[in-house]
Amino acid sequence: MGFVKAGLFLFLGLMGPVCCAQPDFTRAKAVTPAPADPAIMRALSTIEPSRIDQTIQALVRFGTRNSLSSMEHDLPPGTGVDAAADWIAAQFEQISSACGGCLDVRRDTFIADGASGGPWAGRVPKPTRMTNIYAILRGSDPEQAGRMVLVTGHYDSRNTNVLDARGTAPGANDDASGVAVSLECARALSKLHFPATLVFVAVAGEEQGLIGSAHLAHLAKEHGWQLEAVLNNDIVGGNTTPGDMVQLKDRVRVFSEGVPVAATPGTGTPHSRSRRRERLAQPPACTRHG
Repeated sequence: MGFVKAGLFLFLGLMGPVCCAQPDFTRAKAVTPAPADPAIMRALSTIEPSRIDQTIQALVRFGTRNSLSSMEHDLPPGTGVDAAADWIAAQFEQISSACGGCLDVRRDTFIADGASGGPWAGRVPKPTRMTNIYAILRGSDPEQAGRMVLVTGHYDSRNTNVLDARGTAPGANDDASGVAVSLECARALSKLHFPATLVFVAVAGEEQGLIGSAHLAHLAKEHGWQLEAVLNNDIVGGNTTPGDMVQLKDRVRVFSEGVPVAATPGTGTPHSRSRRRERLAQPPACTRHG
C-alpha cells in the first residue's frame, strides 16, 4: 500500500516524503517539502490494501497472461491474456460508473509481428494480437487539460519460457502489482477534479520486449499528447526474498534528462519541466538519473 500512496504523491507532482535510488548526486540542495494538500490526503485515505490484494488475486486466477496466449483458441474458459484484458477494462468501466462516467475507457488493439524485424522478433513467433487498456480522466481546466500525467503497469505475465503461451504464469508481483496501482489510483483520484489530465494504463507485451509500451508511446506522439510525467510501476515492492539487502523498497526512482556538458547556470535542461518535477518529488538525498 505504501508504494501506491507514494505513487499518488508523485503522480500529482507533490512534494511528499518519497525518495528515489541511493544518492549519487551529493551536491543537491535541500528542498523544503510543501504542506500536504487536504484533498490529496483524503484520496490517500481511501486506498484499501484488501482491494489491492483482491486485484492481484483476480489477475493471478487467469492462469497465464502471456501475450502470446491471445492467439490460442482452446484455452480453458476465463483464462489467458484476453480474458485478463476484458476484466481490467470492466474494472475501469466500473470505476467510471461510480464517478458519473468521468473516465474515458479505451482499448487499443494492434498486431505485433515478429517479421517486422524488431528487437523482440524472437519472442513473437507469429503475428500476435495485443491490447493496451487505458482510462483518461480529463482535466477540468480548458487551458491546462492538454497537460497529461500517466501511470502504468503491464498486465501480461510469463513463466521461465517466454514462448510458453499455455503454461501457468501467475505474475502476482510481475506485474499484477503494477496493474493494481493503476486501478487503485484511478479509483482514488476519479472522485477529484484536477486542472490537468490523468491517464491510467495497463499495457501488454512487456515480457516480449516492451511492445505495448512502445505502441503506446507511438500513439501518444501521433496524437500530440503533452506528457509531463510517467509513473511506471513494475514489480511493486521489489524482491521479497528473505534476507535480500540490495533493493530499497521504500524508494521511488525518478528519471529526467541529463544536463548537457555545454549547459551554463540558468540555461538548458536543469530548468526543464521534467527537472523541475524531479526536484519537487525528491528530498535532498535522492539520485538524479540522466
